[in-house]
Amino acid sequence: MTKQAMTKQAMTKQAMRKQAIRKRVTKKRTISRLTAGSRTARRWACALLCGLLLMAAVPACASGQAAEMVTVTKPEFNPEGLPLVPDVTLPSAAGGDISLSSLAGKQVVLYFWASWCPSCRENLADKQALHDWMLENEFEGVVLAVNLTDGMRETRERCDAFIAENGYTLPVVYEETGVLSSLFNISSIPVTAVIDAEGYLKGGAIGVQTLEETIALLELGT
Repeated sequence: MTKQAMTKQAMTKQAMRKQAIRKRVTKKRTISRLTAGSRTARRWACALLCGLLLMAAVPACASGQAAEMVTVTKPEFNPEGLPLVPDVTLPSAAGGDISLSSLAGKQVVLYFWASWCPSCRENLADKQALHDWMLENEFEGVVLAVNLTDGMRETRERCDAFIAENGYTLPVVYEETGVLSSLFNISSIPVTAVIDAEGYLKGGAIGVQTLEETIALLELGT
């Protein structure tokens, strides 16, 4: 190998090391922005719910189903200025229903997704890992995979088939009326939202989130 080639190879390795360092720093900054007391996290949480919570009611309907109303007479905030998430009940893929109020006392990770969404499918593996992490560490929390079941592009059957095919065991609910996604102003997926043990929205993220990043979000509610 000539001296020129060796120099070029060394420069390439150095550039790769710099790129790796930049990625680690970027990831660290992303997580740090989502730690407790973060202005970014609080702003995200308030922006996500405040506008729609000011409405007197949120109508929603799905194909073949009657419209459902969630009445919100007055938005409620904690001393930190974070909004209280209204109680919503959704049908569970395991049978029966799951309501947010039934999860009181636990930190709740809501993961909005659909099986037709490539990013959602990829990220659901991390949410399953988070579910497993909670069980292994006896963490007072729950990961709730909220499937956007519109009855057309996404159906219960497609959702169930994807979950079974991948052997996922985290709780899954069907969002068929659009009530919960409307409250969170969901316009694209995947979306992760974290609710603290008292029911207040603490933070979240739009797009794919790794296991480590989601755990960092959970720390907001500790």
